[in-house]
Amino acid sequence: QAKKCTVIGGSGFLGQHMVEQLLARGYAVNVFDIRQGFDNPQVQFFIGDLCSQQDLYPALKGVSTVFHCASPPPSSNNKELFYRVNFIGTKNVIETCKKAGVQVRGMGKMLSFSEGRDLEWFLLLSSWAYPGLALSC
Repeated sequence: QAKKCTVIGGSGFLGQHMVEQLLARGYAVNVFDIRQGFDNPQVQFFIGDLCSQQDLYPALKGVSTVFHCASPPPSSNNKELFYRVNFIGTKNVIETCKKAGVQVRGMGKMLSFSEGRDLEWFLLLSSWAYPGLALSC
């Protein structure tokens, strides 16, 4: 049986490429996004709000890995949207992973916390979004 994963933001530029690579490697893939950006019968789509655990939970239940690729377009000047997606949304992804039984296994080197340590959310705040932030849960 193939390993199952979810790509959050899988309808975006980075996410679609991630989905293609995961399928090519034999993964069963879920995509969670605010819209369905492409059709692929091999992919199960979940449409919802990244900041809603109720929306996110079904896409995370039963998967071994979560790739968080959701981000507003770089051309956007909407600071509230960047904060909502990159901070609130990322926090929600981690919390929902825990509720869905997906274990957090590692973090990017740019982040100010390490594996196995309780997250201190104020450490994630920045005047700029962390580019390329991706979590493997």
